[in-house]
This record gives sequence, C-alpha cells and structure tokens, in this order.
Amino acid sequence: MLPLTSDVTLLHGNPKSGKTTLLFNEAVEQASRKVLYITPCPLKTLPPLLSKNKSSLDLTTSHLTFYYPSTRSEFRRRLAGLHLSSSPPSLVIVDNVSPYLSDVDVLSDLYGTVKLLHHSLGFHDGSQAIIGMSSWQCSKIPPHVMPALFGTSTVEVRYEESTRTIRASPRGGSRGNGCHGDLVVRVWEGSDKEGSCCLVPVTM
Repeated sequence: MLPLTSDVTLLHGNPKSGKTTLLFNEAVEQASRKVLYITPCPLKTLPPLLSKNKSSLDLTTSHLTFYYPSTRSEFRRRLAGLHLSSSPPSLVIVDNVSPYLSDVDVLSDLYGTVKLLHHSLGFHDGSQAIIGMSSWQCSKIPPHVMPALFGTSTVEVRYEESTRTIRASPRGGSRGNGCHGDLVVRVWEGSDKEGSCCLVPVTM
C-alpha cells in the first residue's frame, strides 16, 4: 500500500495525522512475509482497516510480531540483533521512533537507527523497513541530509478534516509499485457490521 522504494522509508506527519493507521494497515497487508512491528506501547484499539485487511487480519497475525522496547538502548539492541535471527522479518515497522531519539541531537540518533537497519537488513535480500516519526522532529533534520538518509523514500502524511481523508505524499520520487502521486484513503465510520471505522481507498 505504502510507497516503499528503498530499504528504509521515513514516514512523518503531525500528531493524529494517520501515521499509525497507515503503518498498521501496511503491517497486516504485508504480514504473509513476516513483519516485526515496533512501538513504544501496545495499541489500545485497532486502527481503521481497509476492508481487504479486515478479512485477512486473523489469517496473518501469526506472521505479525509486536515488540515494545521501553528504552533507547533496548530499541537499538533489538535492531542490531535482527540479522542473528534464524527467521528474520522481511519488513520492520517502527510505529513511533520519536521516544528513541534525543531532543538534543535528532539527526545523530536517526542516522544511527537507519545505519543499524541497513546493516541488519542487508543480510537478507528484499527486506525493508519503515520508520514513523513526527513532522516536528523531522523538521530538525536539514533538507539536504534527507536524500542521503532515505533517498526518494520519504513520505509525508496529512489528515484532511473536511474530507476525513488521510493523504500520504511521497517526496522526491515515484511510488514503489509504479504508480505516481499520493496515496489517499478515507476514514469511514459505521460502514461495517461491527459499526466501527474502516478505510476506503480514494481514486485519484
């Protein structure tokens, strides 16, 4: 679903912009190939899901592993040891990297995280990672540094209140699946038999 055009993709946005919703849907959609989902604390409720992901959630959760590191050192140890696993993940998602970054030197900490992921994932062909972070912290990184860290795989997420849509905009490149432009989904309430929210793709 998300535009993954390199080994590591940075997905950033303001609070409540829909980052977790997109990342969790990506995890469920890709879980057939084994996904490690890293987040500071367990999700209190499931984010809205695309209908195809609702139907496949029960079938794929056995391939979806959650990990909740409470400290920066615990987080980094887990990343550093990925290549030692006998059955490593094909996709690593860091839902919110912000608690593991220093407010004083965001760039240095983020560089260390990306370097660890590149090193660990480099042992396994086809493995990828997505890092979610706030736009506030992302703004502390000089623009000229971003291409060196992430290439074309930088995605900005925005929530548009008037249309209740989440928009993911690739910066500096095309989507990994060959499609160009933004990924847009609408949050739709009460559209399924459980009466919960779901996502509806928006044709662009």
